[in-house]
Amino acid sequence: MYVALMQTVHTVTVPVKGRWILDQAKQCYVNSVDPSVLPSHITDKRGLLTRVEIPYTINSDTYDRYNWLQVSRNNVMEGDSGYFRVFHSITNFRRAKLFKVKGNETDGYYGEEAYDTKTYAGYEDKDNYSYFNVSAFKPEDTGEYISVFFLDDTWNMEGRVSISTVNLKVTRTSPEPTTAEITTQPITEKPTTEPTTQEVTTKEVTTEEPTTVQKVEGLEVNGCQINHVYGGVRTIYTVTDTIQGKEVVEQGLTYGVGGYAQLSDITYGSSSPYVASFASSAKGPLAANYSQTLTEGTSYGMTLKFAAGTVKEFQTTWYVRVYAKLSDGTIVQGPINYYVIYDLADFFYQNHGMGSATGHDYLYDTILSKVNPSYNRIQFY
Repeated sequence: MYVALMQTVHTVTVPVKGRWILDQAKQCYVNSVDPSVLPSHITDKRGLLTRVEIPYTINSDTYDRYNWLQVSRNNVMEGDSGYFRVFHSITNFRRAKLFKVKGNETDGYYGEEAYDTKTYAGYEDKDNYSYFNVSAFKPEDTGEYISVFFLDDTWNMEGRVSISTVNLKVTRTSPEPTTAEITTQPITEKPTTEPTTQEVTTKEVTTEEPTTVQKVEGLEVNGCQINHVYGGVRTIYTVTDTIQGKEVVEQGLTYGVGGYAQLSDITYGSSSPYVASFASSAKGPLAANYSQTLTEGTSYGMTLKFAAGTVKEFQTTWYVRVYAKLSDGTIVQGPINYYVIYDLADFFYQNHGMGSATGHDYLYDTILSKVNPSYNRIQFY
């Protein structure tokens, strides 16, 4: 936000257009304000809001040359332990934050908060050092980091920034079915438990005998990926060999289109035209098990290809649910999960999760920039 001063000495707060851009030549941060957001009784005749500056100064204190950030090792394997270490020359500055550097030189850089001495459980204070102990690095920890430390009560008044950044590269060791990274969490960060309003009913489906649809344990969605080769979302799911003491003879996924299908429609054998079930093919089983709970089960992959590649499709909520057919003809189902294609693309793009520059650029060119033309392009590493 930027506060514009008026000649009457009254103040009004108006939003700036975007992120603050560093102008090192003039030692300031630069932004601008759209005059249309000003109250009707205020104008910017002199164009003062075209370039808004916040000046900064670099402390000449020679002790500041020792303010640095270190990482235990720049290149680690997934699951390795290690630490970030901040040295601060001013001993009464006990609070520190670590930020992952985002953005680019053209559009400006910004920090995504990663660690805070006040909230991080692995924080340890030793003399002039602040340690952020990491028990197990993850691939998404890969990136460039910078530290800021300050007095607890003066975050907005005075702080110290590390004199340089550090880079961390975490190499994935867990197996991948394809070049795209599979999340080990639910499809989205939103809750994926069964909605309380969902009702599972007994339905007659096109089989020789009546089939009962039940909710049981033994099947789950593990995660998903953007498959840039086929152009679609690939869902990874796991099913145990037996459920309720009966052999699983078929497994697959039920999909539903959000905004058209109701939650009660997302079930095997649904009559809704916006819901369909697909059995796993011979190519479905994966070599590795991707479940953290169904360790005796088999994991499968299924790709739902993009239909039209439109903005609407990429912003639609898609429901997905695992089903299995048992040896006695019973159909059992897991909880309903859901994802938004744009959100998945944003997650993999920002975390460099596609495994190749081709896949990385595919996300930007095909999905992200189409939905959001002002989306910032970032380089793959």
